[in-house]
Amino acid sequence: MPAGQLLILVAFFAIFWFLLIRPQRNRQKQLQQLQSQLSAGDSVMLTSGIFGTVTGTTDQHVVVEVAEGVELRVLRAAVGQVVPEETDAEESHDELEEADASADSSETRELAEGGIAADDSTTDSASVSDDQASGGTTSRPEEK
Repeated sequence: MPAGQLLILVAFFAIFWFLLIRPQRNRQKQLQQLQSQLSAGDSVMLTSGIFGTVTGTTDQHVVVEVAEGVELRVLRAAVGQVVPEETDAEESHDELEEADASADSSETRELAEGGIAADDSTTDSASVSDDQASGGTTSRPEEK
């Protein structure tokens, strides 16, 4: 192997090391340190995206309260990060609920203005597919 090719190979490996492997190892060490320092009262986000408060710890497990009276026992490795008490996720959740409520009311308003009742907009897909499968010869029983 010529010296030039060997130098390119070594340079490529060095760049790969400094851009990918080394930063990942640093993040992994920080996460392990965070997980080992968990204590009761810490607000955490699990790797699954569940928010909660640490209520107890053992060597390998953490007990996280996710709602009043609801506790989960998870491995320490399931803790993704410690979050501040008032998180943006809780605020954005409230904003999403408000947006959903306003969207529901605007859909109802549009249906009322168009003269279409909300109950008429739904269709029983099972009976439609049965009708289509039989060539339209079956009839739906009348609902009382």
